[in-house]
Amino acid sequence: MLAGTGLAVIGAIVQKFGAGWINRLMPPIVTGAIVALIGLNLAPAARHNFDAAPVTAVITLVTIILVSVLFKGIVGRLSILAGVLVGYLVAVLRGEVDYSKMDSAAWVGLPYFQTPEFHLGVVGLFVPVVLVLVAENIGHVKSVSAMTGQNLDASPAGRSSPTAP
Repeated sequence: MLAGTGLAVIGAIVQKFGAGWINRLMPPIVTGAIVALIGLNLAPAARHNFDAAPVTAVITLVTIILVSVLFKGIVGRLSILAGVLVGYLVAVLRGEVDYSKMDSAAWVGLPYFQTPEFHLGVVGLFVPVVLVLVAENIGHVKSVSAMTGQNLDASPAGRSSPTAP
């Protein structure tokens, strides 16, 4: 609840005043490093998945590389999606996908609802989380801007504004 509230407050400030202050607070060297660190933290999961199904992993990786190199434009930019689709198909064909949990799952499920609680003692723990999430989002927006050649920060709210072109 605290992280979401913090992000909503930052979002309202950006909506009102623009993102220039965030760009000064977190220049590209900072946001790039944070995005890279998040990726590096995901590396052990990728390694585990590679060890569990090396053939599927290699086919997925080769698909991503080939689509990225051989195709330009939007198709080339969708190389990871193509890799995921091909990798999933290969995993299904090789019997590596376990559907047993789906057999016992309910057709319709609702989350467990409870009253939100606010604990002032954990506010200090969530401030860095909010800052990292903001930096990660800025890094992704800048990356997509560079890939598409469009300035996604053109309006104070970027492309998320209902009035944005």
